[in-house]
Amino acid sequence: MEVSRLQNPQQELEGEIAADPLERLVELVVGREEALKETLELVDLAKEKGILRELNYLLNEVDELIDAGIMAMTNPRALKLLELGRSAVETIESLDETFLPELGRGANAIMRGMANPNAQVEIRGLWDLVKLLRDPDINAALVTLFTGLKFFGAEVRSARSNE
Repeated sequence: MEVSRLQNPQQELEGEIAADPLERLVELVVGREEALKETLELVDLAKEKGILRELNYLLNEVDELIDAGIMAMTNPRALKLLELGRSAVETIESLDETFLPELGRGANAIMRGMANPNAQVEIRGLWDLVKLLRDPDINAALVTLFTGLKFFGAEVRSARSNE
């Protein structure tokens, strides 16, 4: 098929004479027929699935969506949540990773012990508690717990005095 140039040629663009729009379109399509066909099939599928409608909405309402996003991010609750998130990250970064494996193993042992119905510790009174203190495992756990609580309390007092 031969396409002829229209009678009134368009202005020069960058030193070249611009072709008739239909001729330019044909030049663009030649050799790309399969890609163009696949592109049009994708557009049809996007329309069928409602993606084009949603994309159109998004592009037409982008200013309102940005405004709503800014409002959501700058309300006091969002700012407080952001501050809490930042504090959580700082807390995690301040953890001494050398103790984390030991802490994890200890937590796992506690859960295994609590789930084991045959490993019940019976406490009927004060004397049973005193006898439990002689158990080396209980003693080690309590020493660890109370040492941790001592440091925790010191941090709480320090934070309260800085307020």
